[in-house]
Amino acid sequence: MLRINKIPIFILRILIGIIFIIPGWQDITNPKFSADSFLTKVAYGPFQSFYAGMAGNPAVSLLVAWGLFLIGLCLLLGLLVKTASSLGIVMMLLFYLARFPPKHNLIEEHIVYAAVLFALIVFEAGKFIGIDKYLAKTKIVEKNKWFRLLL
Repeated sequence: MLRINKIPIFILRILIGIIFIIPGWQDITNPKFSADSFLTKVAYGPFQSFYAGMAGNPAVSLLVAWGLFLIGLCLLLGLLVKTASSLGIVMMLLFYLARFPPKHNLIEEHIVYAAVLFALIVFEAGKFIGIDKYLAKTKIVEKNKWFRLLL
């Protein structure tokens, strides 16, 4: 593997963590938060009916709010970064497809966020100034090799 400076990857991990955790926290602490208006009024394009079909389901709003918050928290702590990044990529692709094709630029922020999350997976960003570094050394991870995939 290429020898890289880990500081820029660490900074990207922290920045993308902040990008996720702040709206997640705002959604969690807002008792009126609902993903319904996005699903019914903002989504457009070939997948509009898919998103509109999820409107009215409180589990969707819960998954959006807590998903954003927990992904951000894991990235900030360097905890289960590969798992959090993978779930973040799925979330970003779902957000991207809700408004596909984009009105201004094919490559918009959700694609950029997904690319950054992919880089965090490739460069094992949680193992530098993160809890994943210490989890990787535990007996449970050493005995269960599949667990390394989560780190």
